[in-house]
Amino acid sequence: SFPTRRSSDLELVEVPAVVRDSSGIAIPKLTREDFEVLDSGKKQKISVFSVETFSRAGEPTEPIMSPAPYGTPTPQSKPEPPRRYIALVLDDLNTDFASLHRGKTAAEKFVSEALAPSDLVGVFTTALSQTVEFTADVPTLRQAIEAVMPHTRYSDELYECAPIRAYEAYLIANHQDPPLLRAKAGELMTCYHMPLDTALRAAEAKADAIWENVSINTDDTLRSIAAVVAAVSRMPGQRMVLLTSSGFISGGKEQELQALSSVALHNGVIVSGMDLRGLYTLIPGGDASMPKYARGMSMPEIQIQAHVEDAKDDGMAMLASATGGSFFHN
Repeated sequence: SFPTRRSSDLELVEVPAVVRDSSGIAIPKLTREDFEVLDSGKKQKISVFSVETFSRAGEPTEPIMSPAPYGTPTPQSKPEPPRRYIALVLDDLNTDFASLHRGKTAAEKFVSEALAPSDLVGVFTTALSQTVEFTADVPTLRQAIEAVMPHTRYSDELYECAPIRAYEAYLIANHQDPPLLRAKAGELMTCYHMPLDTALRAAEAKADAIWENVSINTDDTLRSIAAVVAAVSRMPGQRMVLLTSSGFISGGKEQELQALSSVALHNGVIVSGMDLRGLYTLIPGGDASMPKYARGMSMPEIQIQAHVEDAKDDGMAMLASATGGSFFHN
């Protein structure tokens, strides 16, 4: 906290900060001397400095207070830790039943074991708009979590000839990967015995249609997350959004993500995310569990296979990085 003056009044302004290393790990044991606060380019005196952590069991530790002289001496009393308002978001719009089940299991464990005594939690979803009350009542939270079911509106269709995945559709529709377009046209030629020029037009039209649906789905997802950020922004105290999802394609939505991040930052909301796909590995060309059309990847497809999977994480990763949150994936 640093003091500012308005007329004859003295006001303390709280400036929360999270400091991370290049790997995204929070740096511990920082002191007041490690920080410098500028207000309109002018260095300000730090009147009160505190470090707040939470133990593994969720019990708040005692804040470490470091007073600095500024007029009247700072009281040495230990303040109560600020109440945390946590919006727990289960992405039922982009997550299948198996992944959502894992997310619900983790969420129920979180509300049962990991909350501090003063924490209040609200359970939100992305498919349906809802008014949610923040509560510390664990049975109520567990009931809300258990009631969440998948409402997926789009998934990659791999059981048809010449399938085009969502990220591939984004690349083709936005003219970012001509070799991939030619590879998909070649698959259509093999499947339907059509000439090359017809296959190229068909592949592009198919990618355009898929990307339109995926884009609408992503817009709906970001609107839902924005509504959750707005809801938690109205709460006093520390504000957090915990987003669990199997991921969504956010290519071409950079401005929307930046705007959402700016709103969260402006309102002091930290967004963290968790990829519900868990730990996975990529086998070039696919494995035996995939249909044969999906396993028969062309070289351009194999070359972008890792990007196809990673692209689903880009939106969550950007929101977490921009707001000082953490992103757990793979």
